[in-house]
Amino acid sequence: MKLGARSFLIGLFILILFGCSKNFSSSELEKHFTTVEIEDLNKINNFFITKFLKSDQKNFKEAFLSFKHRLVFKGQFSNNDELLFKKQLELYNSISKSTFDEIWEVGVTSGPPFPDETYMDGKTNGKYYSFLNELSESNAFAQSCYERIERTGDYNALHLDSYFHYNRDTFDYDDFHNQLILAIYYLTAIDASERDQKRKKRFEEFKEKAKLDFE
Repeated sequence: MKLGARSFLIGLFILILFGCSKNFSSSELEKHFTTVEIEDLNKINNFFITKFLKSDQKNFKEAFLSFKHRLVFKGQFSNNDELLFKKQLELYNSISKSTFDEIWEVGVTSGPPFPDETYMDGKTNGKYYSFLNELSESNAFAQSCYERIERTGDYNALHLDSYFHYNRDTFDYDDFHNQLILAIYYLTAIDASERDQKRKKRFEEFKEKAKLDFE
């Protein structure tokens, strides 16, 4: 093979390699986040797809609907939530603190009935919330999520059950913004159940009691 042809093939390979790993961006994201923060948002979304759904961008719809089916009928996020959460903590460490702080806040409960429990919840005065507000003007899913958070003040993933009951067939599964919103909702839910061992034990006892009552 001639040197010129070899150089061309090498250049083409590099272009394909780095082109495939390019971070998604948009005018909405760029208005609210820095370049580094947008890179972090891509990491969050990639984590949700690869570790949470165990899939890739190409098969997002199929993987997500399969996950929703398991969640409805088995009542679980993963076969091993504790292991998934350990990977999630690694994700937190891989993104900048500023990105984390623009999406979530960590606190400790101070009063009854369950004092001294550590929790993480969505932040309602950060860049992500402002981004969600603006996106809601053109995105029906973002609008539904933003209005729900406005009413309740939290990122409760149970809201998504009713949304997908009515919008499963019309939802744009390939839209990065939609994927990112889903990622943040479900990462928040896993964190809520795994971060504090006292809270985790309490939730497990509650589920067990509910199961016995149902039987």
